[in-house]
Amino acid sequence: MPGTKREPNIFNEQDFGGHGETAPPRGSSKRGLKVFIIFLSSILTVLIALTAVFLAMFDKYYDMLDIVPHVTLEAPATTNGQSDDVPAHEDEIYNILLIGTDARKANETGRSDTMILVTINPSTKRIVVTSFMRDTYVGIPGHGSNRLNAAYSFGGATLLKQTLKNYYDVDIDWHVKVDFTSFIQIIDSVGGVTINVTERELSFLNKNVRDLNLELGFTPVDDGVLADYGLQNLNGKQALGYARIRKADSEFARTSRQREVLEQLFIKAKAAGVTKLLDIANQILPLITTDISKPDLLSMMSKLPAFLEYDFVQARIPIDGTWQYQTVNNMDVIVVDFEVNREALQDFMFGYAVMDENSGA
Repeated sequence: MPGTKREPNIFNEQDFGGHGETAPPRGSSKRGLKVFIIFLSSILTVLIALTAVFLAMFDKYYDMLDIVPHVTLEAPATTNGQSDDVPAHEDEIYNILLIGTDARKANETGRSDTMILVTINPSTKRIVVTSFMRDTYVGIPGHGSNRLNAAYSFGGATLLKQTLKNYYDVDIDWHVKVDFTSFIQIIDSVGGVTINVTERELSFLNKNVRDLNLELGFTPVDDGVLADYGLQNLNGKQALGYARIRKADSEFARTSRQREVLEQLFIKAKAAGVTKLLDIANQILPLITTDISKPDLLSMMSKLPAFLEYDFVQARIPIDGTWQYQTVNNMDVIVVDFEVNREALQDFMFGYAVMDENSGA
C-alpha cells in the first residue's frame, strides 16, 4: 500500500519471547541430544562396571563364610504354656540368633555359652539384642528335659532354634556361630572394645584370662592380665574374659556383660569407614559359621547404612518376676513362666518395650 511503512517480520527474525533471543542454529538441538545420549550411555556403562565389581567382591566375601544348610523349623505345638493366639510376624523384621560356643578346638561342637537374639526392626528403627538364659529348664525335642544350652550340644544350631521357637514362638531367620578363638580375633580386628571394668570384676576377669592362656596355649600365662580397673580398651582375650565372668555375681549379670560387649562392637562398626569395614570383613568372615543365603546377605548389606543409624536396645528373657531357681534331677536350673515371657519377647521385637535398667541381678 503506497505510503505504508513495512514492519520487520518478527517471525523471520526468530525473536523468541520478545527479548531479542534468537534460536540456535539449525541442527544444534540434534547435536545436544546426541551429546546427552553419549553422556547417559557413559554413566550407565560406569554403573554397570561398578555393579559388576561390587558383585565380584560380594561373591568373594560370601565365599569366605563357613556356610551351613538352612533348615526350615517346624511350627511350635500349643503346649509349654503357649496359646493359639500367635501374633502375625512382619516380613521386614529380621531375627538373627548369635551363638557363642565354648569350643576351644576346630571341629569341636561345645556348648552354647551365649545365645543372643538380634532383632532388626525397620518400623521401630531399633536393633534389639535379647539374651536367653542358658540354664532355662526346657524340653528339648528328642532329648527330654534339660538346660537350654544342652540343645546345641545335642543337635547344633537347628535343635537350639527349634527349642526356642517351641517355647517363645520366635521366627529366627538365620544364625551366626563363633567359638572362643573366633570371638578373640573378631574383637582384635576392630581394635578392641571400651568397657568400664569394676573393681570387683577385675580379679575374675584376670582369672579368666589366665585360664584362656592355659587352654589355648598362649604364653606367658599372665599375658593380657589387667593392672587396674576402670574404663579400659579390652583386646579380644580380655573381652572374652570379661564376658565369661559369672562367679562375681550371677548368670544374669554375665549376659548383661555379653550384651555390653556386643553394643561396643556396634559402636565401633558405626565409627568405621567403608575401607575399614572391608578390611575387618577380610579378617572375620572366615571365622563365622552361618546359614544365611547369598541373596539374603546381599539384601542385608544394602540396608546396612540405615541399620547402623538405629537405636541399640538391650533385653533379656526371662524378665524379672517371671522365673525362679530350682534343682531338678540334680541340676540347678531356671524355671520360667513361658507364657509371660513369650509376650515380653514379642514386645521387645515388635514394639518399643525396654528392659528395667536395674534388672540383671
